[in-house]
Amino acid sequence: MSALYIFIATKTTAPTVVPPYSRTQMELNRRISQAVTANASGVLTVGDLKLRPLSNSIPNHLLCDGATVSRVQFPELFALLGVTEGAGDGATTFKLPNYGGQALTASVATQTVSPSGTVTDGTPITEPAAPGEIGGTRGGDVVSGGRVAPDRLVP
Repeated sequence: MSALYIFIATKTTAPTVVPPYSRTQMELNRRISQAVTANASGVLTVGDLKLRPLSNSIPNHLLCDGATVSRVQFPELFALLGVTEGAGDGATTFKLPNYGGQALTASVATQTVSPSGTVTDGTPITEPAAPGEIGGTRGGDVVSGGRVAPDRLVP
């Protein structure tokens, strides 16, 4: 079996938005090209994990090998992880998770899709029980008897 390497995103990146105006067609083309290039690697959220078959470095990611890294250099990641994996030197560093040599496991939720496209996770669906009661797992606006609650009506 091939090894998988787990990397953690070190910062959150925002999607690039192309400004709605440009003075010339050339400027518009340049801005679109820059936006596409910026989004080529996707939007990252700090703490997201990536699995790869290679251990070579990825921009804005660190290998989850238990290394000690700087709190100042990776402030978003430190804000997320804190010292849960180890305090490092206790002042300026913290430890990354160490996923080396661990088997990967996954939890899969059981879901069914009805012919109408409704997805359920196996949790029993409840309906309002008493006349005039609002609630149930189908949403909060259906009153017992299938009517919309009077305070939810839009004139």
